[in-house]
Amino acid sequence: MCITITPVEGPMKIILVPLVGECMCSEDKAHAICKLKGTIATHPSCNMAILGLVCKAQPYSSPNEDSDASKTLGQGNVMLLLEDFITKYFTPCTSITVAHHNWCHIKTVELFIWVQGDDESTINLDNQDAKHMACGWGLGKIRDTFIAFSKQLNPDVDCTELEEAVVTLPVRWKDYVTALSNGMDVTAWKMYKAWHEEIIKDQVLGGPGHSHGCSKHKHTNTSLPPPQKSKHIIY
Repeated sequence: MCITITPVEGPMKIILVPLVGECMCSEDKAHAICKLKGTIATHPSCNMAILGLVCKAQPYSSPNEDSDASKTLGQGNVMLLLEDFITKYFTPCTSITVAHHNWCHIKTVELFIWVQGDDESTINLDNQDAKHMACGWGLGKIRDTFIAFSKQLNPDVDCTELEEAVVTLPVRWKDYVTALSNGMDVTAWKMYKAWHEEIIKDQVLGGPGHSHGCSKHKHTNTSLPPPQKSKHIIY
């Protein structure tokens, strides 16, 4: 996620990036910050950085061959659409269980916001005090960046309306909970989709004598480090 400024005319190119954001799943906080530092290094004009850390309650594993999920969802070549796969509401931080299988279970979500200080040439993610993580004035700094950049391009440009604008981003907890719930549903369906596609692939490779659409192997996501403990739990 980022905010970019590009030319109105001519070839497409990014000339200013005042905000960058990353969302990472089951990443160690220090490792996630290190990756975000790399992103900021390529965009020195960045005034504000956002990091979302999503921690799973347990690593994901695809259904076993003899499970209820394989016997019901693993039959046939037709993949269920999202609205047919998720047919009820799951509250945040609970297991998305379909056919007695856990497809996604988010434990915690942490949100970190850094704002470039007046004494900094670039954002320093090692500063985690209130002064450098006060989101209330971060959008104002982005506005000021737009003003300065506009005057750099045209010193005579009138930026009065932009200078007097009050930049706010109303925060409603209900909106975040809804977004989290939707993200859990989509993630669960994508896990199912990947598993079902693997079943179809195995059927094609195995030919007519292949088993009834059930994968012979248990697929475990090992590309991510184990979930980290967090003090911030969403209820």
